[in-house]
Amino acid sequence: VTGGDKRISTFEQITKRSQQTAPQADIDPVYEELGFTPETINQFYSEDLVAFFTEKTAGKSENTVRKYRNSLKDLVFIFDMYDMTNWNWDSLDDAFWEKTYVLDFLSLYEGISKTAIKDFLSTTKALAKWLDQQNKTSSLAKIVAQVAKETEEEMMRSVEVYL
Repeated sequence: VTGGDKRISTFEQITKRSQQTAPQADIDPVYEELGFTPETINQFYSEDLVAFFTEKTAGKSENTVRKYRNSLKDLVFIFDMYDMTNWNWDSLDDAFWEKTYVLDFLSLYEGISKTAIKDFLSTTKALAKWLDQQNKTSSLAKIVAQVAKETEEEMMRSVEVYL
């Protein structure tokens, strides 16, 4: 080795820029419980979902909390599959909800129970009704209830395929 006694060897760890992550922001525990991340916490639906969850589960049994938490967490995951940058609640039409129920929700699980399907349908119907009552939407409850009614049987048949 040339330089011999004047040579200095050091170890320097290099991190690729693509692997560097921004420092994690503190997330309200309720947002975290519903599956929000620092990247998704500012979506149009985030505050409404947290307010709905908080109101519907205050003082309720663990089973009720579980139902709402699991269903809303699934909904957050589904919403995160879409670029909803310029969307709002009124953008979610019957075609969106049909796809959400029949394709998106069912594809989250390899096998799913009828109870999980009923929980998801009832939670999304309750959410739509709550949004209408909060004057966030004008007729979302009617749309969601109709689509849920039309797709429930098909969703339930999907359970039988896995049995």
